[in-house]
Amino acid sequence: MNDDLMPPPPPELPVVSEVRQRLKSGDSAGAILLGFETAMRDFQTAFGFSPPPFWTYSDIFRLGVRTDMGYAPVLLARLYRLYEPVRYGRVRSVPSTELLDTLRQFYEQPALRRNPTLEPHLPYGVWSPRATSLQSPESNASFPRKSP
Repeated sequence: MNDDLMPPPPPELPVVSEVRQRLKSGDSAGAILLGFETAMRDFQTAFGFSPPPFWTYSDIFRLGVRTDMGYAPVLLARLYRLYEPVRYGRVRSVPSTELLDTLRQFYEQPALRRNPTLEPHLPYGVWSPRATSLQSPESNASFPRKSP
C-alpha cells in the first residue's frame, strides 16, 4: 500500500502530550497523577456520572459501572492501579509505554471520542492550544479536588 494514500495520524490529545513530556523529564509521579485525574474527570463527564462524595475510587469501579460504559471502566481501573501507589506516597517508576498506551486506549473509547466537551483540554492551569486562557478549576466542579 502506498504511504502517500494513508491519512495522517490523528493529532495527539493535549493530556497525552503533557503526560509524555512529564515522563521524559523524569516526573513519573506527576505524569501518573495528571493522566488518571484527567481521565477520571473525563469519564464522569462523558457518561454523566457523578458519584456521591463519600464514594471511594473502589466504590466507583465496583458500584458505578454500567453496561453502556463499554471498556472505559476497565481502562480507567488500569490507570488507577498505576495511580494508587503515587496517591499514597509510594512513588514508583512506570514504563512510559504502559501509561501512554492505556491513556490512549481510554480516549479511543466511543463515548470519549464523540464527546465534544472533552477535546481538547488539560487539567487546571495548563495551557491548551485551543483555549483562550488557562483553564480554571470551576470548569468541572463535580470532580473532587484535593486541598492545596
